[in-house]
Amino acid sequence: AQHSTLKRMADTSAAAGPHAAGDVADSRDSKGLQASNRSKGFKGFGTDAIHAGQPPDAGTGAVMVPISLATTFYQSSPGQHSGYEYSRSDNPTRHAFEDAIAKVENGKYACAFASGCAATASLLQLLESGQEVIVHEDMYGGTYRLLHKVSVPFANIRIVTVDLTNPANLKAALTDKTRMVWLETPTNPLLTVLDIAELCREAHSRSGVIVVTDNTFATPFFQRPLDHGSDVVMHSVSKYINGHSDVIMGAAATNSKELYDRLRFVQKVWEQYRAPSTATSPCAASRRCMCAWSGTTKTPPPSQSTSWPTQR
Repeated sequence: AQHSTLKRMADTSAAAGPHAAGDVADSRDSKGLQASNRSKGFKGFGTDAIHAGQPPDAGTGAVMVPISLATTFYQSSPGQHSGYEYSRSDNPTRHAFEDAIAKVENGKYACAFASGCAATASLLQLLESGQEVIVHEDMYGGTYRLLHKVSVPFANIRIVTVDLTNPANLKAALTDKTRMVWLETPTNPLLTVLDIAELCREAHSRSGVIVVTDNTFATPFFQRPLDHGSDVVMHSVSKYINGHSDVIMGAAATNSKELYDRLRFVQKVWEQYRAPSTATSPCAASRRCMCAWSGTTKTPPPSQSTSWPTQR
């Protein structure tokens, strides 16, 4: 059923024509690092998947991202460094993977996390006690557990569950306390497809509402939720982006500097990040997986969620 859903998505997108990714500025140019390929705005999805965030190493010319095992980095004086000071705050290998995720999702910023659940838990930290999050009636079990077994009893977050296949249900569920709408499309396990663009329009009719879209099953090859109004897109990288059942990792991408800074703070203080040795695996795997996806259609598809058939 999942293969059939993704195949329909590929066929629909292919009929719509190729997608050209626009220029996206490097999120960390202020660090004085070598300019990322993300600023070049490659037009082919396969080229983005292979090159984004992975320029040749400035010191050696290595074409694969080196694994940086350093915990601390040289400072010419206190607070004066070349962009890295401590690996809990940032690491060159993790940085490369985050740049790659940001590019293929057509975003400006990204954060890598220890797992998909760690990414979800970090995003839920954007909520405050007493606020509400609206979710679809079908969702990944790990997300359900975090919401109902952690956020509700320990953070006093209210969960509102509705059928989001009908955007009117979202409009009716929104209140002054709603601060997040959590989308997952296609859903796990029922593979329900939601209309991202329409749901984002409804959600953003209320000031201060953040829309998060779990794009794990579709991957950015089939849809790019940021293009349709989502504020944040997240992944369990363990699944299709890595694709080889040998890495546990999560990621979130956004075009909002304010949301990115908040997520980076949570990533740092909670230590919700992956070791550099594992960050290289999805970088390499994304090349293989995304290029393999590219073989399913004659041209890389655009992000067109509104054209897919809605399933129940």
